[in-house]
Amino acid sequence: MVEGEATPAERPKELSELSVDELVELLKEKPELFERIKEVLKEEGVSVIEIRTRISNNLRAAMWRLKRAFYASISNEKADLKKSQEKWAEFARRFVDWANSVEEEARLSQRPCSILLKCVKEGDALKPVHATVTFYEKAGELEFKA
Repeated sequence: MVEGEATPAERPKELSELSVDELVELLKEKPELFERIKEVLKEEGVSVIEIRTRISNNLRAAMWRLKRAFYASISNEKADLKKSQEKWAEFARRFVDWANSVEEEARLSQRPCSILLKCVKEGDALKPVHATVTFYEKAGELEFKA
């Protein structure tokens, strides 16, 4: 090894060599990198759209609101309705199967929640790619007497 040359452990990794966890940490540390990635995707003709539901009484109600918001986004983005419907149906089917398979889902499904959905515009169709469900708990009570 030549003196002054970095060892493989010291050399910075290429993005393609990072694990998912390392990539997430990198994006948390450098939010400007995430913005740059979105810019590059937009230049390539891929736009990232985020849809967030209001807080709903339970997961089923949040999914209903998400469907309505997704269809509104199809119209806003001027995407092809038929192709986007097919992609939504596939996503919704997989999401419900996933939600039913999660052990904690039975405990959490009746709690207030919201859903953040990330979609990409592929050609002329809107495709859901990632969803994050946020559950809420009662933090406490305050009483006021007049």
